Amino acid sequence: MPDISYELEGIATEYAEKIEVAKDEVITTFHAALKDMTPEERMVTMGSVDMNAIMTAKLSNAALLFEEGIKRSLESTFTTATLSEESLTVLLNQTRSRLSVEITQHISNDMVDAIIEGMANNKFPSQIIKELNLKMPKHQAETLINTIYNQFNNSVTNQLASEGQDNTRFIYIGAWDSVTRDECVERIKMSPATRKEIQNSRFGNMNNAIWNCRHKWEEMSDKPFAQGLEKEQELDDAR
Repeated sequence: MPDISYELEGIATEYAEKIEVAKDEVITTFHAALKDMTPEERMVTMGSVDMNAIMTAKLSNAALLFEEGIKRSLESTFTTATLSEESLTVLLNQTRSRLSVEITQHISNDMVDAIIEGMANNKFPSQIIKELNLKMPKHQAETLINTIYNQFNNSVTNQLASEGQDNTRFIYIGAWDSVTRDECVERIKMSPATRKEIQNSRFGNMNNAIWNCRHKWEEMSDKPFAQGLEKEQELDDAR
């Protein structure tokens, strides 16, 4: 299996770019529509706008791209266990909810406030967008999107692992480079390891580091080191 970090970074970057485009389009459109109104009329108009619905529609293609990435990741994951369609549906719904709450709703609320405040102070759309982007810059959106994927992936990994035997062996795959966290290096060095060994370690579960992590536990195949582990450093301790 290829290093999962590259595809995840690509999806998160594209999603964040679509967020930037959507904010620009919506703020520019509302600025033009509200410019001849009084401050009170703007307030009333913006109070009746369902910005969350607007942004959900604007980002629907990005959300679909994200889900397709999740499915590709699942399809390429080596496992001897199975995940029921019902369980997968629940996990996907939880992921959609996290995206809605942490990305779309958050941005939508900030946009309404930014438009009202910006126009009250005679700011141009570009100024409003610039100030709005300070509240959730592109890199922060990328991190949130990647982290939401990790929450989904960890749920899948733990559920699949629970169906196996205690001696089922796993390997921690992903990049090992200058920005790899110490706790991820520790997981890399302890792998391959059995499910029981991992769960009895200080980590206590099959999770990765979650927050913007580029790794995951995966069940070993007959050629575990052909699964895509990036070896920028010697992994003798991990063998």
